Amino acid sequence: SVFFLSVLLILVMRSQVIIVSFREWISYVVNFFLTYWVIQNISAKDLKPFLIAVLGASYLVNLMAVWQKYNGFRFPTMVDGEVSIRLGVPGTFEDSLLLSMYAGFMAILALMGVLRFRGLVRYFCWISLVINLITLNLALSRNGIFILVVSLCTFAFFRFLDWLRSWKQAVKIPILILGFPVLSLSILVILPRDIYHRITSVFYLFSGTSDPVILYNIRSTLGRLENYKAAIKIFLDNPVEGIGLGLYPIMTKFHDADGFYTGLLAETGLIGSASFLIFAISFISFVYLRLKVFSGSIKIECYESYGILLFYQLYFSLIIALFLVSLFEPIFKIQIMTFYIFYLLRLLSVESELLHERSLDNGV
Repeated sequence: SVFFLSVLLILVMRSQVIIVSFREWISYVVNFFLTYWVIQNISAKDLKPFLIAVLGASYLVNLMAVWQKYNGFRFPTMVDGEVSIRLGVPGTFEDSLLLSMYAGFMAILALMGVLRFRGLVRYFCWISLVINLITLNLALSRNGIFILVVSLCTFAFFRFLDWLRSWKQAVKIPILILGFPVLSLSILVILPRDIYHRITSVFYLFSGTSDPVILYNIRSTLGRLENYKAAIKIFLDNPVEGIGLGLYPIMTKFHDADGFYTGLLAETGLIGSASFLIFAISFISFVYLRLKVFSGSIKIECYESYGILLFYQLYFSLIIALFLVSLFEPIFKIQIMTFYIFYLLRLLSVESELLHERSLDNGV
């Protein structure tokens, strides 16, 4: 994080509009450094109240969604025909961004709580999972569903690898192999119509169709592609340092680059993008190595520790999903999202160290 921020600061000082770039840089500082510094003294006992507070706060978003539904608010408007009767939060994160990804993220967080805790907290997490899945459906959030599906598929892959290591449970492997395509087909069946139309519209991009719903989704997809092309063109014109941090909306007609990576390429060029790539590789490697510590020490632990392993496997799956969804949304510019990411990263660091020390004390 420090390396990434240092490179960005150098680019800020060479920006065409230093004031704008410096303001954007401060946002990155908050996201990538201050949140981690604030939670340095975190311990495992803080996780339960944290999850209760965060999932409890998500109920407010869900209540707002229900209130909007019964008060007739829709996004987009009915000018779009049958396109998407979709809930949003007016005036909060334009284009319904809050509900767009928030519910999917919260659903995974609730499932993490289900895997880790017992008793009343587990029931609370189950209820939170169901409520956020309902909100995700009401929001017709493509990105939220993307986060949910990718996280679950990655987590299933982790479980598959664990089963491969255990010959006693090898009988479960064929079950998973058969169950995975069934799960995939089920997801396609239960997807909201808007998500299904967005997927199918890709096949009509160049052939055309008379269906008004698919036509809308084609226009939306082509609009995103136009945004990507504009970002890539800016990058090719300024490949080394980009146009300056935060200047993409000023230099184009778009509010943002419709994706974190394309925006970073346009604004910071190869230098800034390469520094973020180093951060991303370091981040993912750190989480993976900590998971190996858990996997190596879990044999001498109780069921509770096994739940911790599943908790962080799902966390790693969520991380993969967030890095992928950043192709479409600027995840790492949303401070509340990055706070949750760093909070759990810090907790993983603390708990893996404690587990490793306990293993050494037991002679392993």
